[in-house]
Amino acid sequence: MTNSYTKTRIREITRQFGLIPLRSNSIASFYRKNAIIQIQTESGTYGIKPFFRNLLLRSSTIHQIKTTANYIQLLMDSGFSYMPKWLTSNTGKLWTLNQGRPFYITAWIKGRNLENEQDFEALGRALATLHTTSGRFLSTKGSSTRKQIQIWRIQDRLFRRRMAKAIQTNKQNHGWYKKYGKHYKIISDRAWADLRNPEIADLFEKELDRPALIHNDITSPNVIISDDN
Repeated sequence: MTNSYTKTRIREITRQFGLIPLRSNSIASFYRKNAIIQIQTESGTYGIKPFFRNLLLRSSTIHQIKTTANYIQLLMDSGFSYMPKWLTSNTGKLWTLNQGRPFYITAWIKGRNLENEQDFEALGRALATLHTTSGRFLSTKGSSTRKQIQIWRIQDRLFRRRMAKAIQTNKQNHGWYKKYGKHYKIISDRAWADLRNPEIADLFEKELDRPALIHNDITSPNVIISDDN
């Protein structure tokens, strides 16, 4: 189905955040048909996002959304401004549970994609601010970045395996892999080479004492520049 979220369900979720939807529209991403639901309300436009568990982590869906929400709250309390505002539900949390699935709501960003060199410089400043801001309040046992890199290695191996299989069997995604597979391998190999750089390895050692949040998926479709930049 193009839209698996009924009007009744959308109304149930939005009311948990004190909103009444006037209109709603399910929007697809590269990975999901119903990645986010855009809702129009009297107070403005918002996005309802379902939260899905990272299957590569052993923790439960509820544990993962709680951890994510805690990080978001810390960033908001620290004045981090490079993300859409998350709304608070009537229970005081940044998310709500509906039919066993966590959902959260953010302000809708209407803007543009990355267009020029200045945009990429601004993105770099945003990521640097994320790193330095979170480095002031995070404390973990061990290097979370190294754990994330291990997950990336697993994802990379799985992706390359699926790509090779798709090309051999001429499956539906064969055209995509044939067109972009070579570029993917070049970028991926370059990334792994960079991570073996002694300077990068030294940064990982320093992170043991001062951990920081990183963005897990920096790609152009994930970056929107708002009207006020």
